[in-house]
Amino acid sequence: MISNIAIVSHYSELGHIQDCLKRMLLKLRLENWHILLVTTFFNAESKDWCILEKIDFLLRANQGRDFGAFQAGLRHYQKLKLFVDCKSLILLNDSVYLRRDTHLTSWNNFLKGDSDSVIGITDSFQNGYHLQSYALNIPEIVFNSHCWLNFWKNLDITTSREIIIQDGEIGLSAMLLNSGFRIRALHSVLAARRLTFSTQFNDWLHEQLAYTHCHVVIEYFHSITCMSSCLLNPSHQLLFPLLFDGLPLVKRDLLESNSSRAPDPFLLAGSIDWFDNDELVTFLKPPIVQFKQPSFIQKILKSLYNRSIRLQRCRSSQGRSTATRMICNTKISD
Repeated sequence: MISNIAIVSHYSELGHIQDCLKRMLLKLRLENWHILLVTTFFNAESKDWCILEKIDFLLRANQGRDFGAFQAGLRHYQKLKLFVDCKSLILLNDSVYLRRDTHLTSWNNFLKGDSDSVIGITDSFQNGYHLQSYALNIPEIVFNSHCWLNFWKNLDITTSREIIIQDGEIGLSAMLLNSGFRIRALHSVLAARRLTFSTQFNDWLHEQLAYTHCHVVIEYFHSITCMSSCLLNPSHQLLFPLLFDGLPLVKRDLLESNSSRAPDPFLLAGSIDWFDNDELVTFLKPPIVQFKQPSFIQKILKSLYNRSIRLQRCRSSQGRSTATRMICNTKISD
């Protein structure tokens, strides 16, 4: 009998399982979660590791991003009738880093879940209120409902990334609310916003950071004071108060590229033992800097620039030759 099922979305062009993901999977297994790792490609080493650790894996077509993986995993286990005795279901993706100091976070509360509510780690008002889908805990009353089954049956995963986010992540929360189910974030965007100027958070910042870095972080929160909470991505722009509040998972894209220009969480590395440097080597995929292929227009402009340089050199060379001949002629006349 399987009481707890975890479906985890995975993607790697090389087919490897990152060390930090292995740690998260083993931690789940120790908590008696039956795991299905859904991926587009596994190398031989990854397959052997899953077999050794008794973790199921499923290969799928590379469509639909995380929601394509969740859909494939749910359909696979439904065919095997593994949800008959299941009491709890969690959906996770591999784009998050599980903090090493999980005992100081809400990780155990997430795994515990709620018997009548879908639980997320964070929520957002961007483009419509929703639970951010990198981590969801779904109770039995929801995953056995007709609306849940119909949602995944009818979800089109062949469309663009933007539509999948709208219909998948945002659409799932909308469907749950419209069907009368409760959804709840362990770390809501509004609570995190209130924390940013609280005495407790500011005292914590001064304990964790040197004065200069602490001042930079506080100035950042001053700069977004007038922004509506509906425009914020909490897992990026409010990460520091969320870490203070016990956020267990950190988004990979924030660590890699930080498009929101939020304070870098690695500033806390000296005071909080939340990450392992060796794990990050196989986890992060930082953007290529200064090695991008030039565009067609850039190639033309560079060609024209090089041509003008060559012409200038030719003219300069011709000018020097003429001047030399004139000097020589002058000496001969003399």
